[in-house]
Amino acid sequence: MIAAFLGATPPNLVLGVGIVLILNGLHLGYVSRHDDPGRIQVLYFSAGDAAWVLISLTLVVTGTFVTTAPGIVLTLLVAVGVGVLGLLQFLKVRH
Repeated sequence: MIAAFLGATPPNLVLGVGIVLILNGLHLGYVSRHDDPGRIQVLYFSAGDAAWVLISLTLVVTGTFVTTAPGIVLTLLVAVGVGVLGLLQFLKVRH
């Protein structure tokens, strides 16, 4: 369903990304339980967010996997949201 919404995205790729995101979310939940998660861990998640944004933009610009208009819009909206959160994490750890 999501693969068709995005366009030419292989369903197994969507499944794989979903599994990785679930594991990332579990890791993020574990780390966030600590009062002070540590600079390196925050930078790790911030770098992951930056990678998500760059990969999303690359897929949209090259027309790889994300080929429908709604898929492009959603991909860009998610990239903006992830980018803002990653930037906020980065700025917080800098101070």
